[in-house]
Amino acid sequence: MKRPRLRRAKPRREPRVRTAVARGILRVPIFRRLYLRRLLKHLDETPKSQLKPELRTLQAALQRLPRHQRMGALETALRSPPAEELPSRSLRRAAGRQQKRLGR
Repeated sequence: MKRPRLRRAKPRREPRVRTAVARGILRVPIFRRLYLRRLLKHLDETPKSQLKPELRTLQAALQRLPRHQRMGALETALRSPPAEELPSRSLRRAAGRQQKRLGR
C-alpha cells in the first residue's frame, strides 16, 4: 500500500496575475493618484493598532512629513522595489528593539 507523499509547505506568494494587473493599472497616472489618495486617507483615519505592520512603518514615516509632501513621498515609495527582509534573527531583533526604543 502506497503512502501519500507529503508536500513541503511553500511560502504563500501573491498571485502573478493580480500583481501584473495591479502593476498595469498603477502605470496610469489617474488611477495611481486615486489609489494613493485612498491609501493616504486610510492611513490618516485608521488607528495604528488596526494596521498591518508594513503599513504602520509607512504611516509613521509619512506622519513626519508635511501634508503637502506626503503624496510625493508615497508615490516614490510605491515605485521603489520592496525592502528585503533582514537576513538574520539577531538583526531582526535589534531592529525590533530600536523600533521600541524610538516608540514606534
